[in-house]
Amino acid sequence: AQELADRVGIVESGRLVALGTPAELIRQFAPPLAPAEAARRQPNLEDVFLALTGRDLGEQTSADTLDEEAAWLARMAA
Repeated sequence: AQELADRVGIVESGRLVALGTPAELIRQFAPPLAPAEAARRQPNLEDVFLALTGRDLGEQTSADTLDEEAAWLARMAA
C-alpha cells in the first residue's frame, strides 16, 4: 500500500481511525525506531498499523470484526 496508494485508511473495529497519504500517516503515527533498527530500515505503514491498533498485520481478527470492516468498506465505496 505504501508504494501503490495515494491515500490509506486504517480501520479498527469497524471505525476509521486514520486516513491520509502513506507519508502523512507515517509522520503522524509511526513511533520512533530504536537507533539500531533505524540504521536498518525506515518507519512504514506496518508500524503505523501496530501503533494504532495494537495488532500486527499478520494477526487474525474475529469473523465479527471482519464482517464489520467489510460492511464499512462497502458503505464507503457506495
